[in-house]
Order: sequence, then structure tokens, then C-alpha cells
Amino acid sequence: DLNDRLNPTLVSSVAFGNQKIVEVAVGHNFSLARTSEGSLFAWGDNSDGQLGDNLVARQLIPRKVDIGTLRLTQQT
Repeated sequence: DLNDRLNPTLVSSVAFGNQKIVEVAVGHNFSLARTSEGSLFAWGDNSDGQLGDNLVARQLIPRKVDIGTLRLTQQT
């Protein structure tokens, strides 16, 4: 569904292309999941571009991140 959540919620494996999730990380209003195949998925608030998709619109459904174009920045 597309509802905002304040508590951890189970996300269907269909959202991850039926890949097995092996690692999850969370930030302030966003989440990341890494699969056993090495794919990275991101969803949540994206007002500062924290999802790595070069956009600033929130993403309520996990979206695969193109790691080849991901730019890492360090905040001071």
C-alpha cells in the first residue's frame, strides 16, 4: 500500500523482485535494503536526495538504486 507508517512494517518480497533481503538500514524517514544478489533498494522521504535516485520526491514503494551512478557525499 502507499500509506505512511510510523512503525516498522513488513514489505512484500515482490517489491524487491522476489530477491532475498540480507541487510536493512534505516535513516530519518527512509529505508534501504540489500539483496543476496547485491541489489540495493531504497524508499521513503527523499527531500535531500537520500535515496540515490537523483530526485527529491518521496518514494513510497522500494525502488532499485542504480549503484553504477550513485554518488556518495559526506555531510559536515
